[in-house]
Amino acid sequence: WQDQIFRTAVTQNYNLSYGGGNDNTNYYFSLGYNDQQGTVKNTFMNRITARVNATHKLFDNKVVLAVALTTSQIKDKGAASGANVGYLGSVISRAIQTNPTYPIFAPNGSYYTNQNFGFRNPVSMLEQIDITANTNRTLANVSVLWNITKDLSFKTNLGLDNSTGVTRQYVEPKTPGFEDVFNNEGNAAILNRGVITTTIEHTLNYKTVLGNSKIDALAGFAYQKFENQGNGVFAGFFTSPPGFDLTN
Repeated sequence: WQDQIFRTAVTQNYNLSYGGGNDNTNYYFSLGYNDQQGTVKNTFMNRITARVNATHKLFDNKVVLAVALTTSQIKDKGAASGANVGYLGSVISRAIQTNPTYPIFAPNGSYYTNQNFGFRNPVSMLEQIDITANTNRTLANVSVLWNITKDLSFKTNLGLDNSTGVTRQYVEPKTPGFEDVFNNEGNAAILNRGVITTTIEHTLNYKTVLGNSKIDALAGFAYQKFENQGNGVFAGFFTSPPGFDLTN
């Protein structure tokens, strides 16, 4: 059974970056792509990440503007494990515990089951249970530094962390081991979530040297706002044929 669910995973990484600048302006751009297979068959994680960093000096360095932006898109396809499949066992635990002499398929072509309550066919769990998650996240920071004098500076920083995601999962009808869930007529769920963190910071910094002593004083104010939201829908008793995407 372990030969049927595990594989040698391959990871690919691609990165492209470009930067430049002059005495007053500096900039950097990067784009990355990560494609990571899971060691369990049919699982993977794809991630695209883009970054922009830039600074610009004004009025003979009296004012410095800075921008940092990172955005990413992640797609995960997971295995049937944990809370997604309940207490009767994940695909990995079932691959370890299931009698190795049992066949994958029954004579009629359906996935084999020994008809005992809770029996789960590890290959069936790979093919008849689908769990995918898409996450988009953006982190942005914009700051303004004002060098009031050579010793005194004031800085304002605005930050945003915005993350949204959706998880779609379904269990096809007649999946062995799910007789106690909607009479094994299939079930599906769509879960949405969103997290937004907003940050505002103001700092006043004083640095100077007096003889052999250094003075570094910092005063500031910070404000943060956290927003979390989520919703979902769960359904069962489907009449769809095997292989149909129940979360479509």
